[in-house]
Amino acid sequence: MSVSNNLLALKKRLSQLENKIELEKSRARFKDTKQKRSFGKIMILAGAGKYIDVKSMSDRDIIMVGALVVTANLPAYKISHILGALSLIFEKCNDQSFKEACEIKGGQFYDDKKLEDPHSLFLGVSLYAKEILTSTNDLEKIHEIGNSIFEKSKAIKKAKYLEYKMKNMVK
Repeated sequence: MSVSNNLLALKKRLSQLENKIELEKSRARFKDTKQKRSFGKIMILAGAGKYIDVKSMSDRDIIMVGALVVTANLPAYKISHILGALSLIFEKCNDQSFKEACEIKGGQFYDDKKLEDPHSLFLGVSLYAKEILTSTNDLEKIHEIGNSIFEKSKAIKKAKYLEYKMKNMVK
């Protein structure tokens, strides 16, 4: 083989490796985005819908809310635990002073960034939820709360689906 053939073979191999690296990066971004979207939906299910208009939220907004859950390092726990802890904190947010404490805690998390209004609250709620999960010995109770919320959500979705089907059968 000549030098030019070796050079062409090396360029081809280099191009293949660059494409493989880009594909791996794309897969990692997709997995990360999917996880954040999932956590965003969990945050909304836990009670964030009281503080934002869920129907007008874009997919990007849901991913941003999920990123706050990831920032608080909650993905180390089961989803039912996360949902249960978040819902407990959102219940406590009915008290205005606790809600303000959550906003302050979320706003102070970053030194160089200033979060917008609901995002500082959601990050504060996520941080308090992590405190609950790390300090409690009764994870089973939190797990039951999370599972009951999931069950209620499934029942509502099923009822809406059946109502939709019945409407279409009547026509």
